[in-house]
Amino acid sequence: MSGLKTFMFCGFVSGLLGLPALAAPSDLTISMAGCVGRFSAELEHAWLMRDAQSAVLEDQRAEFLAILEAITSPDAKTAIMAHRIEAKNAHAQLLSVATFGSDVRRSAWARRQSQHFKANCAKKLLKS
Repeated sequence: MSGLKTFMFCGFVSGLLGLPALAAPSDLTISMAGCVGRFSAELEHAWLMRDAQSAVLEDQRAEFLAILEAITSPDAKTAIMAHRIEAKNAHAQLLSVATFGSDVRRSAWARRQSQHFKANCAKKLLKS
């Protein structure tokens, strides 16, 4: 069961038992958590590949993390951390297949997907 599903199930059970329910994270919080996870995977991959862009990725990840910390309610921290980890693992898998995969078509698809997710996240950062 994914972290978010577990979180929602626990909220349902706590309601049945008369315990105070935890607030579900907002869509914005979930989206930012995904971006933190994706940029964490991008940063680790850049370190692995000795990519000169790692400093830029580190700054962008820090911006996402600052935003996420500002908008995450205390009762949603566990669910948000679970989503960050899931996004990071999924994105790391895409980067691994894109870089080290032996199937050319699958590698190209993974590269496009990782670039697409990274670009969607990057659009959320306001730059003047």
